[in-house]
Amino acid sequence: MPPKYLSRKYRALRAARSLIDAEPDEADYLRDAFYDQSHMIRELKLFAGTTPTRLRTGEGEMARLIDQRSQLKGAINPLVAET
Repeated sequence: MPPKYLSRKYRALRAARSLIDAEPDEADYLRDAFYDQSHMIRELKLFAGTTPTRLRTGEGEMARLIDQRSQLKGAINPLVAET
């Protein structure tokens, strides 16, 4: 994949993870990472396959997978675990 596509993907996955974890520090990142709210929603739908509301409520397969991924912290490469 081209570098620009990968950066968009990792930005969206980081945003998805922070929405699930509800970390206050990540909320600042979310405000600055996307142009506006509709931009964030489009990117999350494209790369995470669901909307921010569904991620926050824990619905869907992606929320479950992201939760499982965070449990692997320390057992796998930090580059993989933290994105």
